[in-house]
Amino acid sequence: MRAFVATVLDAEAQQWCRRWIDALVGAGGGRVRPIPAGTAHLTWAFIAALPEDRVDPLARALADAAARLSEVPVTLATPQVLYGGRVARLVHLPVADSAALGALVRLVGDAVCAALPDIDVQRGGSPHVTLARFRRGTPRRDARPVEDAIARLAGEPPAAITVDGLQLVESRLGPTGPEYLVRAALRLQPDSLSGRLGEPSLPVSRHSRHFRHSNYPFPMLHPHRYFDPDPATRRIAIDLYTRVETLPLVCPHGHVEPTLLASNEPFPDPATLLVIPDHYVTRMLYSQGIALERLGIPTRDGTPVETDPRSIWQLFAEHFHLFRATPSGGWLRHELAEVFGITEPLNGANAMAAYDQIEACLAKPEFRPRALYERFNIAVLCTTDAAGDSLEHHKAMRDEGWGNVRPTFRPDMAVTLSHPSWRAEIERIGALTGESMTTYASFIRALEIRRAFFKQMGATATDHAVVVPYTERLGDAEAATLYERALAGQATQLDSDRFGAHMLMELARMSVEDGLVMQLHPGSFRNHNARIFERFGPDRGCDIPLATEYTRNLHALLNAYGNEPGFTLVLFTLDETVYSRELAPLAGHYPSVVLGPPWWFHDSVEGMLRFRHAATETAGFYNTAGFNDDTRAFPSIPARHDVARRVDATFLAQLVTRHVIDEAEAHEVIVDLSQNLVRKVYRL
Repeated sequence: MRAFVATVLDAEAQQWCRRWIDALVGAGGGRVRPIPAGTAHLTWAFIAALPEDRVDPLARALADAAARLSEVPVTLATPQVLYGGRVARLVHLPVADSAALGALVRLVGDAVCAALPDIDVQRGGSPHVTLARFRRGTPRRDARPVEDAIARLAGEPPAAITVDGLQLVESRLGPTGPEYLVRAALRLQPDSLSGRLGEPSLPVSRHSRHFRHSNYPFPMLHPHRYFDPDPATRRIAIDLYTRVETLPLVCPHGHVEPTLLASNEPFPDPATLLVIPDHYVTRMLYSQGIALERLGIPTRDGTPVETDPRSIWQLFAEHFHLFRATPSGGWLRHELAEVFGITEPLNGANAMAAYDQIEACLAKPEFRPRALYERFNIAVLCTTDAAGDSLEHHKAMRDEGWGNVRPTFRPDMAVTLSHPSWRAEIERIGALTGESMTTYASFIRALEIRRAFFKQMGATATDHAVVVPYTERLGDAEAATLYERALAGQATQLDSDRFGAHMLMELARMSVEDGLVMQLHPGSFRNHNARIFERFGPDRGCDIPLATEYTRNLHALLNAYGNEPGFTLVLFTLDETVYSRELAPLAGHYPSVVLGPPWWFHDSVEGMLRFRHAATETAGFYNTAGFNDDTRAFPSIPARHDVARRVDATFLAQLVTRHVIDEAEAHEVIVDLSQNLVRKVYRL
């Protein structure tokens, strides 16, 4: 790879350079090609061919050098045109020399040459900032208008900057010009350590066109995280991941509230955004003896809880180490670094600095929900909505013509006779459909009407959460009897279980007829901790996986509808033991069955790898549904997709190095797994 060691200029200096660039381009008459916006940098050394396996040793050598270097103030002078013989080459900003600057140049150059003794390295010489390049072959006389423009502006005051860090940057030629990937970012030693977290010198959006920050070796995000450590496998994995890294995010199943995007109100504060609503976070903290009241979780019984978001954030930061090596820890690090520009792992000492930085971000328009939706490059986002939901927020966004936010039909409350909200839910459905809901027949008609409305609002799928995926076709008379018992308040748990098994059959029949994809999420013991459920309600991290059987339980449904060409059933599990024993064989036979990605507790690096290893040989790749993030935590969506793409790149790279598939096939598959399969399965 082509690489260089540089210092990326801060935002103020970038803006100062941009004024010069605009003047040069205006004078150049099409002969001047400016550097991409936001990429101005001081170059200290250039490596024409840096092997991948030498990146880490070079980063360590630079880290040692940075530890011995202090920040250096420098002044950017008036631009100069550089010529090569009879042609104009480039326009650059020279840097006023100083003893401190000379020491920095020598030490960095020595570190690079020592780490790469067998590789040709061009040391920085006289540091400068390149502003623009002339088109190849531009004669000297055609550069005169640029020289004249520089002379006219020569009285502009110079820019004073501080060299406070070094970056090891990989340089690539992209379709629209140069693209840069920061492989290592190192801080020089300030005169006094303030303990505050620095603002990133460039935007850290995941989809930044030019510089993408990794902040290595600071332990937030390593550019090679989750890849196989074997050099040959890692090289292929990096190439595969690069192929899909910036593809749009297709989100067919999740739990983001549509009100978030419909209202587009600012997020209130860091704790309310990242801590209080995230049961992945609160369950870990509770497991370590931290009361949910201290985390600001609202109670049902009015028990007082912490209301100061700064106190909640401080408590969270002091225990951030609990999330090491967990999926939540990986997602949180990605959110903090890539969304909010935090460069250090949270702890008690820097908690308030991080809070202030995130709070300042949230006050800006570019951190409103819709702006983040665009920044995250989301192509489609599907929510999960009760059958009795009015979908008013989806309708408002559709009427406005903004975004691609689609509902998903989830009738669990309506078809579970034992659900505490069953009666209220069927009353809502009745009011929306005009059906009386006093008979089983009117109940079925109402569900069909609601499904049609969901489709009208853009829905392509339904979702069903059950404890046991048992299916059984009842006669209409028996189903009607169970429904009438529920209306009379006399239904037993057995009645509810049998009616639910029958309704899975009915809902599958409806999917055959209306084309909505059917998702099935079984096997969770909900609200296992009764004390927490009674005080705080559901979705507080108290759901525990169960062993789940599919082959016998789904026999009736698959024999009735599994061979229908218009039917798609996406199966999920919390029981990893069934991947190879049941799910992969079912998907590898029935044309209707597709395997959903690892779900919930298994939505992790190792969980995804176990899924691929267990299911691929029997089901292949093309009987799986790609990835879905299945999250309520809106800022974590890019992080979750990024993990999946990295893990799939690693798995495919392992297949290539073992000569199971070739590299061209792997490049095709990684695109399918990242985007094409999910669009096909969910009809998006």
